Amino acid sequence: MEVVEQLPVPSSGSIRRSTRPRKPPGIRNHYRDPTPEKSSTSHVRHTKSPSVAPSMAESTPSKRLNLRKRKEATMDTEDVMEKAMRPLTDEERREWQGWVELESNPELFNYILRQYGTKDVKVQEVLGLYDEAFAELPSPVYGLIFLYRYQEPEEFGDEEKKGADAASHIWFANQTINNACATIALLNIVMNSPEVDVGNNMVAFKAETQKVKPSIRGQKLGQHEFIRNIHNSFARRMDMLNSDLALSNEFEAWERAKKRPKKMSKKSSPSKPKKKISKDAGFHFVAYVPIDGAVWRLDGMQKKPIMIGPFKNNWLSIARDHIQAHIAQYADGDLNYNLLSLCRSPLCTLSEQLASNIKSIAVLERILAEQSPDWKLFLPDGEGKNLKLEPNAVYRITQRTVDEATPFAVANQEKLEVFAPTELGELRTKWMRAQAGLELQCMEETVAISLEDEKAERRKHDYTPVIYNSIKSLAEQGLLREIVQDIRASRG
Repeated sequence: MEVVEQLPVPSSGSIRRSTRPRKPPGIRNHYRDPTPEKSSTSHVRHTKSPSVAPSMAESTPSKRLNLRKRKEATMDTEDVMEKAMRPLTDEERREWQGWVELESNPELFNYILRQYGTKDVKVQEVLGLYDEAFAELPSPVYGLIFLYRYQEPEEFGDEEKKGADAASHIWFANQTINNACATIALLNIVMNSPEVDVGNNMVAFKAETQKVKPSIRGQKLGQHEFIRNIHNSFARRMDMLNSDLALSNEFEAWERAKKRPKKMSKKSSPSKPKKKISKDAGFHFVAYVPIDGAVWRLDGMQKKPIMIGPFKNNWLSIARDHIQAHIAQYADGDLNYNLLSLCRSPLCTLSEQLASNIKSIAVLERILAEQSPDWKLFLPDGEGKNLKLEPNAVYRITQRTVDEATPFAVANQEKLEVFAPTELGELRTKWMRAQAGLELQCMEETVAISLEDEKAERRKHDYTPVIYNSIKSLAEQGLLREIVQDIRASRG
């Protein structure tokens, strides 16, 4: 899911050839220069056999040529298909200079961020544009990724354009390469979130591109082998061929457009009708990011960042209203879109809560020991007699996080000291159960990350050749037609 985007005009030297089957050169030359065939027909005309009419004799070489043409074209098509169905190697994927389309999938984006080395973030789908959907997101939310069908460059008001002039402090990259808008949207968020650890490679790239123009930044991004290889982690050979073909077609269309006379632009009417989406329009990713008290729309297809408006507490409501206004420009149900959020990882929050709970229980147990030194003897079975409340790598709890944690028991220490031992024991039981619940949530989140990585590794494998060869084998054995007929019959 991605873009058929408007790009800066590519140079002819950088255009990759289409892999579409072409007519054999000999056939093409034959139709341009039929002279050799004249000599053949002349020889046939002068034959002494009375049983062959001249008209039939003249058509014989043409029939042979048509048979030869069909045979060579079939062989050429089969050869192209065999090449397209070859399994793709990691080396071929790394050497390819293009960018494939990416779908709007949180698991895929999370894997890409982990490959960057970015820590403690999570991409999660926003299930609606209502308050409850945003309230369910982990906090804080660093940015939103909005996917929609890209029809034409959007028009912005004077205030928004003025805001763009004050965007020199924002890391923003233009999209100068096809199919890169998903990666650009991700980077436009994490590079403008100081609290996010983006990883050593991305820190170096940010420093390298901090003082250049957005267009140069986008060009450097397109040439960055580390970023491109991660973007193409899930590329299949057919994806690469389609990307090359699309780029070739765009260049040919641009060449034809240059030769056509320019039409006079019509003045737009004051009242704008609802926009219609072309079925051929591709999908495009843009980012919404809170930066220095304002919400910015970072769209690689725009020259500069666009300031949506200032905010005090809830920047998500500003972004949501802008997205809803964008959707309202189109006819009802005509705009397909998807919304993702880039948030702080729940693992961080859970680890902090675990560390705070451990420290709180320690404070409570110290008070219990002062009031009743043998308090552990009166604990019911299963109430954590042998539970070790200490740093644990599984839950990402270190001694440092425990030392730096703010236990909620400290604020109520004076009240706790007047509690009876039985009341303190009941409170400890409550906190111990809370500890077990936090540990369970932490384990579930850790397992979810492991499952995402496993799915991502499986998706790297291209199953297209296996499917193609299986279908081809069924066809050669004469079974495919029967299977198709059975399916049609079962559907009535």
